Amino acid sequence: MGGHDWHSVFILCGYLCLFVFPATCHCKQDRNSHNVPLHLLPSQENGTTTTPASTFTAAHIQPSNYTKDEAYIGFIAAAVSCVFFGTTLVPVKRMETGDGMFFQWVFCSAVWCVGLVVNVIQGFPKFYAISMIGGALWCTGNAVVVPILKTIGLGMGMLFWASTNLLTGWFSGRFGWFGMRPDRLTRPALDYAGVALGIVRGITLAMFSGCMYGLNFVPVIYAQQHYEGATDNGLDYVFAHFSGIYATSTLYFILYSMYMRNKPAVFPRAILPALLSGTMRAIAQAAWFVANQRLQESVSFPIITTVTGFVAESGI
Repeated sequence: MGGHDWHSVFILCGYLCLFVFPATCHCKQDRNSHNVPLHLLPSQENGTTTTPASTFTAAHIQPSNYTKDEAYIGFIAAAVSCVFFGTTLVPVKRMETGDGMFFQWVFCSAVWCVGLVVNVIQGFPKFYAISMIGGALWCTGNAVVVPILKTIGLGMGMLFWASTNLLTGWFSGRFGWFGMRPDRLTRPALDYAGVALGIVRGITLAMFSGCMYGLNFVPVIYAQQHYEGATDNGLDYVFAHFSGIYATSTLYFILYSMYMRNKPAVFPRAILPALLSGTMRAIAQAAWFVANQRLQESVSFPIITTVTGFVAESGI
């Protein structure tokens, strides 16, 4: 099997996710518009309109980018995310990983384990399945990391996909793509300058990977802004998001094993380094959730993606 065949499959899967998510959002809005409980509707008696004794107020859900706490927490989280993202592949840099399919599955197994720990710490918050779509997008972008490393190198690859990640994430948050509310910036000129500075760099697989990474928070933020009772605490969505990552990774590995006639390329020496890399990436991703909550998505994306590129370039 040629590695490029599988990478084409990932690209198709990524585009499929992009079509599935908007359709899911549309269906959810349709159900909400038609399934209004009868006891919440105004009643007609003797030609007059009466309302229930207790006044019903529509739920106002604060988006994850609603800033009410100290911004420094968001910047600390962004710094943690940058360091771990920029060094996450160091443990496997000199390891043989073959076509990357076995590596990505072990890697995502560690990601899910970290998500489980976060879920326990958060007190088992409500599981929003729509967040798994974001995990699927993230996993699809992650699945092409190994061929990126083998073709253009780690430092250059991270610069390319960080740049694309920056653009897709910034545009979706700044202008309200996929049903999200647009960010309200007090100093838009500085924000535009940050994006322009961060994008002054870079090819096909890396840019596709960046698109998947850039859109992976969209389902989470959509749930926060449109689902009644959804909290604005980004860590409450980590487990669902990471479950989507692991489920998609496992699906890819199963399909790959079937294609290889149950003879997948397995590299035992890469298991522990892959688990370590997955743990580091999961910590970085969880910190990014916090940064999105305390800052704004259009602020956190330029910071994390740009600094991550410099960390990867200088430290690796």
